Amino acid sequence: VRICDVYGAGYFYIPGTETCLRIGGYVRYDIGVGDIGAFTGAGTVDVEDGDDQDTYWKRARFSLKTWTGQETELGTLKTYT
Repeated sequence: VRICDVYGAGYFYIPGTETCLRIGGYVRYDIGVGDIGAFTGAGTVDVEDGDDQDTYWKRARFSLKTWTGQETELGTLKTYT
């Protein structure tokens, strides 16, 4: 893999081309637990036994970003996704 520093840090040449590519992004995972019934007016009831439910929640987020740069006869062509 050849490093491409024409467009800034983090770019490399796509093998067999003169196109530079940079890949980035992040993964986020959140988790929470607690007794929602402790908050006034926010209690939830289990449909099977009628008891207050404890809460457990989770969520995940993934973001992938790419940047490319290539010189053409009309000038620099850059893409962002």
